[in-house]
Amino acid sequence: MQWSFVFAFVWIVGMSSMQPENRPPQSDWVYVIEGGSPASIDEHLRKGGAIDANVFSGKTPVLYAATSQRWDLVLHLIERGARLDVVDDMGVTLGESAAMSNVKLQSERGGYLQKVRTILQSRGLLRERSYYEQKRIERGQRNK
Repeated sequence: MQWSFVFAFVWIVGMSSMQPENRPPQSDWVYVIEGGSPASIDEHLRKGGAIDANVFSGKTPVLYAATSQRWDLVLHLIERGARLDVVDDMGVTLGESAAMSNVKLQSERGGYLQKVRTILQSRGLLRERSYYEQKRIERGQRNK
């Protein structure tokens, strides 16, 4: 299990008791992505949500959606102008998340993943990690 998912779950549970007006603004993206629909993203952007906000640990909304395997939302955020060259505090990139995703390509989400991979490939951003890089990430060692 990835620590980012555990952290996100604990953070969401902690934030869920807060009224929306008392939550930190970046936490709204967690709710938008977890509740997940392109319409909710558009609504959040209309209300002033920053498309490249730091949700937590250096993750922008597009990278948070990618680590949550929500490729439909990743594609939607890309179409709305999200930066593709983002790197979180652990050194994880959007291109690596897409390259290493284990979503079945024959599924509905897999279709979105293929579209995201095509976009990233065309911009030279699709990259798989080496075995050693991946082990470093799994151990929680930050990028130096």
